[in-house]
Amino acid sequence: MLFETLGDRNNPAVLIIHGMFCNAASVRLWAEPLADRFYLMIPTMNGHYPNAPDYISKESEAKEILAYLEAEGITELSMLHGTSMGAEVAMEVRRQIRIPVRKCIFDGGPFFHFPSPFRRIMLKKWRSMAKVISADDPEAAVDKLLNSGMVKWMAGKDTEKYKKTFISMADKNRKFTEATLHNVNETCYTFDCPEMSIEAQKTFLFIYSDDEPAHMSKKKMMKHYPSADFRDMHKLGHCGFQMSKPEEYAEFISAQILL
Repeated sequence: MLFETLGDRNNPAVLIIHGMFCNAASVRLWAEPLADRFYLMIPTMNGHYPNAPDYISKESEAKEILAYLEAEGITELSMLHGTSMGAEVAMEVRRQIRIPVRKCIFDGGPFFHFPSPFRRIMLKKWRSMAKVISADDPEAAVDKLLNSGMVKWMAGKDTEKYKKTFISMADKNRKFTEATLHNVNETCYTFDCPEMSIEAQKTFLFIYSDDEPAHMSKKKMMKHYPSADFRDMHKLGHCGFQMSKPEEYAEFISAQILL
């Protein structure tokens, strides 16, 4: 796992976890405006950078992240943030963590537990998408991603808002192993909600767009975490708020941290 940091080490600490196939660069558009107020720690997860060890599970990623926080002497997080699959890793970090966390934000988390036939179908789709991302021509890869049926399913018709994120994904010419693809697919689609105290739930904010597939997990999360806060965005697609309006998203996130 690789870690990048932004901002002054003396400012309140924030941990930001990217989504499937992404990397630390993919969240910089909205994270960088926070760097004058917070100390940002942004891992690139295993399996998501050149020559990386395989991604194994959300549990193992969380343990590695927590070991980093301990080594860095972090004694409190002002915010824990996860995007898409990263939201599930963030939830596991929250389950394991033993230091205070003031705010947890889960953006577009696919908190599902689907049977194996569905998981096999989705694994085939992720294999195809990973092949495009790993192509030798990053520009052609971005164009192909923007026009792919999978992206349109997640994003709606306006896929252009994902372009800058896709550029950060494709320009590394990364190769995703079969083990990594299998394991990220399992993380996305075998999620069981950990028990959380009422006080912990009160720090949770779940963000969804009303037209994204992950929105279908909202009822499950509301049932398990009735004291959490839930926000629906309108017609922005999967994690579309941070993609289409990064500066506005940064201000929104900053306000949530400071509540």
